[in-house]
Amino acid sequence: MRPRPVGIPPRRVKPLAAPPISLLLRWRLYQGSAALDAQIYSLKTLRTGTLRDRAVTAAAAITDETGTRTKAGDVRAALALLSGRFVVRESPEEQRNIARIAAYAAALEGRQVHLIEFSEENARATADVSSTTAARLGLSLVFLEDAADLDTRSDAYGADIVVASANRLTRDLLREKIKHGQRSRGARAAISRLGAREAGDRLLWPESLTGIVADADLLFFDPPRPVAVADEMEREKGRVLADQAFVLISGLERDVHYMIDTTTRRIRLSEQGRARIDTYATLFGSA
Repeated sequence: MRPRPVGIPPRRVKPLAAPPISLLLRWRLYQGSAALDAQIYSLKTLRTGTLRDRAVTAAAAITDETGTRTKAGDVRAALALLSGRFVVRESPEEQRNIARIAAYAAALEGRQVHLIEFSEENARATADVSSTTAARLGLSLVFLEDAADLDTRSDAYGADIVVASANRLTRDLLREKIKHGQRSRGARAAISRLGAREAGDRLLWPESLTGIVADADLLFFDPPRPVAVADEMEREKGRVLADQAFVLISGLERDVHYMIDTTTRRIRLSEQGRARIDTYATLFGSA
């Protein structure tokens, strides 16, 4: 290698700038469906690329599946949503399209996404138009009705994208705070050691998720409505008490903790049985 002449600074090579989103989007659509499927596999399964690449691919998938032409500005707006900023468009359809791109991009990155709509009707409509594109991207998408029962909701929250109304999601969030937020760790550990199963012990709410509001204006100007969770909580409390009763019964032995009168068929507790019940009552927090 020839020595560099004294006094001449080394030449700096500028890094190549990322191509603009508009060019990337046109290129994805020009390549065709097979190349798009390969790109989806690379982004979702191999975890390559950036969030920007995922948003561009999601926009291309929307166009390829539904024929709805997406613009580079929609992709930039979706990335702004994912960075925590507000995006305002005059057209509600364009607003929801941006929210869909953001939801797909976040889900392709491995996040669990809640796509929040103002009402159940809007959520149903969004889920209907989003299901084919989500399937094309290899993502599971579930629409959650306001009247869905606990088991249905528990299964639904395991999907990549959950589309639901703000009312439904608010009620479940409040349920999680009430049910699991104030419960002491010691009491839960004691029940676990005794082999009891807490009713509804599956957390509905994922530990981390990305929430995307399709139209924030409607939520801001919506008058507050009461949230009804009392009936559901009372039912779950009854299930917890029933589980505790089964644990207590399974821990008692005949002729040791209780005796059965063969004539009257009545059960009488021994002193050991009373002591065992007092121990369980202390662990369960009962009087």
